[in-house]
Amino acid sequence: MANEIVKQEISFAKLYPISIEPGITAIVQSVLLDEKSSDGKPLLSRALVPQEREILRERFGALSGALQSATRAQIVQRVTRMFMGFQGPDMTRAQATVVANQFAIVLSDLPMWAIERACLRFERGEVTSDDILDGVNQRRGPTTAHLHTEARSLVGHFYAEHRKVHDALKGVVQYKPTPEERERVKAGLDGLAADLKAKWDLTDKPNWSTKGLPSQEEQEERHAEIRRRYPPKAPQPEGPTPGQGSSRDRVAGQR
Repeated sequence: MANEIVKQEISFAKLYPISIEPGITAIVQSVLLDEKSSDGKPLLSRALVPQEREILRERFGALSGALQSATRAQIVQRVTRMFMGFQGPDMTRAQATVVANQFAIVLSDLPMWAIERACLRFERGEVTSDDILDGVNQRRGPTTAHLHTEARSLVGHFYAEHRKVHDALKGVVQYKPTPEERERVKAGLDGLAADLKAKWDLTDKPNWSTKGLPSQEEQEERHAEIRRRYPPKAPQPEGPTPGQGSSRDRVAGQR
């Protein structure tokens, strides 16, 4: 009896290697902003205290281990067993292994525990058409899309948490100037503006007045006079002018 309980605990641990930790979620939410710095780093509302940083480091390590992708051999073995249960005598183990190899390609980005849980849910008939895109043939089993969708839904929360914990550990505190710093900067800018205005008042200004400039009619008359004095030349024809041969013809004539 005791050995049976131990086996059940081990099986449960394999199916649920990591759990949701509301306390850790609260720490991340309290510091992580939905913004990036100018160099692309996550922004934090405040610095992590040493105890919080240690907690997040441990959580990040646990998540990294739990999210490690399954091996091809692990996936093939588990999916083969699932299809042998669905199709029974209609499929040999060799045929099931061929099918499972295709599943191994599709499921290669997921951890083994999520694949195991997804297979188990399909075997128990717990997956309905509301859970995935299309209904599942209860005799032939799920497709690659069905199984990946189900497994991904089981692990999606932990992928998101893994990314947020990483950002909280690597982020930088958003700089917020104090009221005194704001006043000091404002006074400096006001002084700079006053100095520039004083220098501008002492300089000679260019005459931007339009007084004395020729009118539009006067400008057009001047352009017409220039065209009369300097008419455009007619385009020159290509080749030698009439009465003149080419240089080769002139040499031949001299001979």
